Formats: sequence, C-alpha cells, structure tokens
Amino acid sequence: MEEVIELQLIPDAHIPVMKFKFDGISIDLLYESTSLLVVPYDLDISNISILQVTDEPTARSLNGCQVADQILKRVTSVENFQMTLQCLKFWAKRCGVYSNAKVCVI
Repeated sequence: MEEVIELQLIPDAHIPVMKFKFDGISIDLLYESTSLLVVPYDLDISNISILQVTDEPTARSLNGCQVADQILKRVTSVENFQMTLQCLKFWAKRCGVYSNAKVCVI
C-alpha cells in the first residue's frame, strides 16, 4: 500500500505548499485555505469572486490554476500544446535549466 512520507509544510513560502513523497514520487502540493465547510465538486475556481474572499497567499495559489485554465481555453489543440510543454520540460531538464523550486527569468 502506498503511503505519504517526508510530509512538511512550508509556512514561509510565497504560496501555501506542502511537500511530501507518495509512492517514491516527490510532490509539491499547492493548496488553499477556505472557510467553506464543504467544497462543491463543481466549484469554478476561474470565478474572480473567489479571490475576493481569500487571503493574499491563497489568492496567489489559485491564480496559477486560473492562468493555466485560461491558457488551455485559448489553445487550438490541447494535446499538441501539452506535448510541446513536455518536450520543452525534457529539453530544459537535460540542459540543467529546469526545476520546480526555482524560477529562471530571461
């Protein structure tokens, strides 16, 4: 049975994040704090009104999801776009310029 190990909260992160390993895979999980007792399955996080009732770190966390959704709505072929991103990620890792924990500004 798979288990979560090395669970750690990163309280000083720019956005709320939990780091852990699941089944040997390192995961950085972004999350948001909410006052909702139950989160609806069909909650639309692209709705801008959600950002108005959250704190700043939570709004930054949701912003990444909202931007990703908007990009996917605008590309003509999601499958081609995703394959292109995978190739770019593979190339960047081989060149040593890719990391989930760092940002490279060109």
